[in-house]
Amino acid sequence: MPLPDGRHIPVKLMEPRIPQMRGGGGNEVVTVNLQADPSVIAEVADQRIRTASGTIVQVAVKQSNKQVMPTVAQYQRNTAGGDYRG
Repeated sequence: MPLPDGRHIPVKLMEPRIPQMRGGGGNEVVTVNLQADPSVIAEVADQRIRTASGTIVQVAVKQSNKQVMPTVAQYQRNTAGGDYRG
């Protein structure tokens, strides 16, 4: 670790000793269980939704417009003014 005057603090790094397995080694299985409080997960999800809500609405409106316009055109072609068609 360097010091401002260019000198170093002596540090000795040592690795932990891991006992050797006898009998030709083996397969180690490590299981990690992660648990989270459901309320924390819900809070994170709510925050992400609030953050993205503008984009969510914008995409929903764009998709809606793509579907509505052809439907209106079809309605006008088939129904609007039908009572005047004789």
